[in-house]
Amino acid sequence: MRGEAMGRGVTVVFAAVALAGVVGCASLSSLLSTTWSENYARASEGGEGSHPYLNDGKLSTVAETPYLADPREFIVKFAGLRRVRRIRLTNDNLYRFSIAYWDTKREDWREVESIRQRRDVEGAERVIQPFFEFTGINFETDRIRIDVTRTVDDTIITKRAPEPNDKIIEHGYTDMGGRQVEYFRVLIESPARVQEFQVYGIGSSDS
Repeated sequence: MRGEAMGRGVTVVFAAVALAGVVGCASLSSLLSTTWSENYARASEGGEGSHPYLNDGKLSTVAETPYLADPREFIVKFAGLRRVRRIRLTNDNLYRFSIAYWDTKREDWREVESIRQRRDVEGAERVIQPFFEFTGINFETDRIRIDVTRTVDDTIITKRAPEPNDKIIEHGYTDMGGRQVEYFRVLIESPARVQEFQVYGIGSSDS
């Protein structure tokens, strides 16, 4: 019995640590005890997404940027100004992206979070984090943008002479037969995909 109790305790600790890792710097206790508002981004609450599946409330659908879109981005507009305290993104293929909000006073985009997942572990280039939870934020806006830099479906090729519209991520020289040969590493982009984007404020009971 004592062994079983210890096993259950270890399981609970690991579950708590896993959840704490997902929410980043946010306090686990505050996240669990806070009463959140309705999802401002959801279409049923007046939200308008750049893709209809971005905010339809269904994890079974996937929003996708157009092929060869430049920039690769998603935007959600709210029914009006909203005080944002929590953002949740359910991911499908992103691993480098940033989130920004429109500052209505300055009339400019301001970055909230920037995600740069490491890719220096064998096989990790095809692994995604399934969702991202951002708390500890506090700003007022009527729209939020997701700027995508890299997806797990992107590829990188090497060229001796790039095309005018190629996205060059590395330029250098390599020794080939005793002479220096110029090379370019070119990013081939794939459509970015997000399953669902949710935005919350603090519920009335906690205000």
